[in-house]
Amino acid sequence: MLVVGRWVPAGGTIGALLTGTLRWRLVRFTPASVIGSILWSTYVALIGYLGGALTGQPIAGLLVSLAVAAGLGVGASIVVRRAHRTRLARAATEAPLDEEPLVA
Repeated sequence: MLVVGRWVPAGGTIGALLTGTLRWRLVRFTPASVIGSILWSTYVALIGYLGGALTGQPIAGLLVSLAVAAGLGVGASIVVRRAHRTRLARAATEAPLDEEPLVA
């Protein structure tokens, strides 16, 4: 939760508040938070570096980096949405006859 939450806007803050609410101990929270922070920072730095290295110009590099990040985000959301629809379809077909089916 904490590692993946770094990619969501304000996910780090929300993850920290959630783990506090769940009363996670610092020994459990710190490694997950550090791993998430390192992975997210590396991802962002590499996108920026590769964008600049491919174009040689800061503005063009920024645009390439934003395009790559947007493409990754859109691709990930499509995969998640398809998986969710598949799960809903399975649940609807497996529902007992006396219950109403799930609606997408």
